[in-house]
Amino acid sequence: MHQNRVLNPLLGIENPRESTRIEFIGGQNALEEIREESKKPSVVIFTLFPTSTKEIKEISDKTLIMPPKSTWFEPKLRSGISVHQFD
Repeated sequence: MHQNRVLNPLLGIENPRESTRIEFIGGQNALEEIREESKKPSVVIFTLFPTSTKEIKEISDKTLIMPPKSTWFEPKLRSGISVHQFD
């Protein structure tokens, strides 16, 4: 929705995956980074609600592709850790 109603028609950003005009801020220090970025001239900041696991499942079941960074999760699993279901 954000892509179709804001990024493309108002800002002319057709492909957010390839645009150099978009930056993503995420993680535990995001609020401080957003504050710093907001002090810069000519910057627009959007904050979006996180995607629910229900929404991710619905989109996955329909084999659709979600927008970049819309499936950000924390805490991240460390490299080398695997998850295995035991019966």
